[in-house]
Amino acid sequence: MKLILLSIITLLFSAFSSKAQAYKAMPTDSATWGLQYVTQFNTTYNKEIVKGDTLLAGKTYHKTYSHTGALLGFYRELNKKVYAKVLNHPDTSEILLYDFNLNVGDTFYDKRTSPSQITFYYKYKVTSISTSTVTIDACKQYYFSCVGYQGPPSSYSNVGAACSLSWIEGIGSVQGLFNTRANGEGLECFLAALSSGGTAYLICFEHNSIQYMTQSCLTVGLNESGISSGLFQQFKIYPNPTTGFFYINAKCVSANMIYTIKLLNVLGQEVYFTKNEYGIDITGLKTGVYFLQVYVQDKLFQTTKLIKE
Repeated sequence: MKLILLSIITLLFSAFSSKAQAYKAMPTDSATWGLQYVTQFNTTYNKEIVKGDTLLAGKTYHKTYSHTGALLGFYRELNKKVYAKVLNHPDTSEILLYDFNLNVGDTFYDKRTSPSQITFYYKYKVTSISTSTVTIDACKQYYFSCVGYQGPPSSYSNVGAACSLSWIEGIGSVQGLFNTRANGEGLECFLAALSSGGTAYLICFEHNSIQYMTQSCLTVGLNESGISSGLFQQFKIYPNPTTGFFYINAKCVSANMIYTIKLLNVLGQEVYFTKNEYGIDITGLKTGVYFLQVYVQDKLFQTTKLIKE
């Protein structure tokens, strides 16, 4: 009897572990990556947006645009590998962007970082794999170190070491999806090595209106989103976790600002709706994780993970 019980517990634990570590594929539509580029000269912002599909050589690719609407390229995923055709890239066929089959000790040539007209790639080795701490879900994060290169001039041989490579399942690189120098992006490796500390940061990622990082992508480059950067600050939710009653601190410049609050469960179902409320009571809802969305001017401004205890 004890042996049977132990077997059942083992099976249940294995099933739970398998579910917790289930692979998360890259988004195929309605996703946005928000990037911040910081150099010793200035700070700029950009977005990579996946919207729509196209058929190339009999294969379905997902189209990726910048925040200005310029087409950056296309990507597809097969067997945990992400392939891409990047506009203006030296390799006009197809490059391997990510391989989420890698294990610690495996190596990978990062072809995103090849500048236009010059073909060279930095070689990275997986140093560790852990659970990401920058996203709301438990996805694997891969950490790399630069261990070599293929083809660059000697003056560029140290550049790869200056760019810390890291991937997150379902998101891609922490420097952005494509982030290729061929598109005038991804200069962080050069700048970090040659210009005293320039780098790029992935500061937000959203998919199907769910915010997976601390910052909302709507706040990235506010002047480009149609919302004035001086209009309001980030909405603060407290206490979080909550036992049922919480407050929203909306420091609006305009007292007449109208904002809408929606609360979604983990299935994406709307379970609460209100306008311009500062104190919200959800004691009637079940304990668990919810996503609180704030809409301003009918645009999704912010999504915050809310825990109901």
